[in-house]
Amino acid sequence: MLIAQAQREGIENISLLVSHVLVPPAMTALLDSPLNRVQAYLAAGHVCTVMGWQQYEPISARYRVPIVVTGFEPLTCSQAFLVRLNSLRQVKPEWKTNIRA
Repeated sequence: MLIAQAQREGIENISLLVSHVLVPPAMTALLDSPLNRVQAYLAAGHVCTVMGWQQYEPISARYRVPIVVTGFEPLTCSQAFLVRLNSLRQVKPEWKTNIRA
């Protein structure tokens, strides 16, 4: 709307920096690396609020890597680490249901 209004009003001294970043391709690139040592992921809660957590399910299932959605507060990060450590210690983790908000 800003660009449309600027065009209507003939404003020329305006610019936008648009950065669209996709998280899943970066995650899979790391997991596909021959040097991969990733054993679990913590997914950013604010990203999942916008795009949802369902897109992580195929990654978790394909690579058998647990993923948990968490915030950035110390308590929520600590809880997420605990959940992931418990999942990694399981003999047969439930990968498909491993994503929790």
